[in-house]
Amino acid sequence: MPPQGQKSGGNGGLIAGLGIGCLLLFALVGFGVYSVVNRTTKAAKALASAVASSTISDGDPVPTTTTSGGGAIKVTFKSSSFFRPRVGKALHFVGELVNSGSDPVSAPGAKVTLFDAAGTAVDSSICIASGVRALPVGESVPCWGLFSKAEEYKTIKAEGTGYPLYMALKLASLTMSDVTGNEPANTYAPYKVTGKVTNKSTFAAKAVWVAVGLYDEADKLVGAGQGPVAGNDLDASSAGKFEVNVYNVAAKPKRFEAKAFGYDK
Repeated sequence: MPPQGQKSGGNGGLIAGLGIGCLLLFALVGFGVYSVVNRTTKAAKALASAVASSTISDGDPVPTTTTSGGGAIKVTFKSSSFFRPRVGKALHFVGELVNSGSDPVSAPGAKVTLFDAAGTAVDSSICIASGVRALPVGESVPCWGLFSKAEEYKTIKAEGTGYPLYMALKLASLTMSDVTGNEPANTYAPYKVTGKVTNKSTFAAKAVWVAVGLYDEADKLVGAGQGPVAGNDLDASSAGKFEVNVYNVAAKPKRFEAKAFGYDK
C-alpha cells in the first residue's frame, strides 16, 4: 500500500488540475460571450433617413357610406415585392394598399393569387394591414403576407379588398416622437422600429396601431409590419410606446415610414 502522503499528494494534483481547467474554460466561455455581445452591439445600426409620418392624424370625422361597392369602395394594391426569407422556403410579399375610391374603406386588404405556366392557380394569400379600421380616401398603408404552398409560379394576380364603414368614426389626432429604426443585431433578429404615440384629441383613441413600411435606396417598399401601442387605447393627452418588428425584407432598407391609426370607437 502506498504511503498515505503519496495518496494525498496525488489527489491534490488532480484537484489543482481540474481547477485550472475550469478557470480556462470559464475564461474561454466569457471571451466568447463578450465577443458575441460586442459584435451584436456593433451590428445594430440605425436606419438612415428615418422618418415618422402620418397624413391621417387630423381628427376629422370619417363619414359612413351606405354603398356596398359600385365604384365607391376601391382599394388598389401596388408597389409590391415578392421574395424568399432569410430562413425557410415560404414566399413572402409586401405591398401598399391605397384607397383609390370615393369613400373610406374598412379592413383594407388584397387577395393575391399565383399561377403556373398553364394558368392554373397554385396558391393564394392575403395582404393585410392589421388595426386599420378605416382608411380615408387617397390614403395608403403598407401590408404583408406569405404563400406557404407554391415554390414555383409564373404570373401573379392581385385584387384589392375592402368594405364600407359600418359605423361613424372619428380619426384620432395622433403624433409620434422618439421614433427610431435599427438594423438587425444578428442574423435572426428583426429590423426594429420603436417610438411613442401621443393622443392630441379631446377623446380617447381606441385600438391604436402603428403601420411601418421599410424602403430601399430606390424608394421601393421592401418590408412591412404592424403593431399596437402599449395599452392599446390612449386617453386624451396620454401617450404609449410601440415596437414593430420586421423579420423578412426583399432588399436592404435605407429608411422607414410609420403611421399611427386610432379612432373614437
